[in-house]
Amino acid sequence: MGAELIAVRFLENSTSEQNLQLAELLMPFTTFALTTLNLRFEMFTRKDYMSGKCDENEYYSQFVNEKVIDVIKRSVTYKYIVQARDKKDFFDVSAQQWDFATGAILCLLGKEPFKERGDYVTHNGLICIAKAAARRILAEREVKFS
Repeated sequence: MGAELIAVRFLENSTSEQNLQLAELLMPFTTFALTTLNLRFEMFTRKDYMSGKCDENEYYSQFVNEKVIDVIKRSVTYKYIVQARDKKDFFDVSAQQWDFATGAILCLLGKEPFKERGDYVTHNGLICIAKAAARRILAEREVKFS
């Protein structure tokens, strides 16, 4: 397991001070972006996202967990994610592929995480979560092969 994956698992269960210490220790040894690590320091609200305090990936990545990643690996097949020419927005992966994942993501997450952030469930939001999970899958793959 790469340092990045260990860091993410640690960050999910630790305080902000511990997160900062871990980030400082790992940065010289990792390709993981500090902005990604910052996701674990605070919960971003919909208002934060709309005001520009966080970007789209930072906001929707908060909803991504191992179960969501597993759904994406099975519904938006791994092959499509890896072969996508556009690794940021995945425009070349068909809408149908993303649609397969949205229902499962909603079942896994429920509505509460959205309410906690001043948001509500939309189909587009679920697709953004699916794409955030795909980006994480690619980042983990990059770590394995680097």
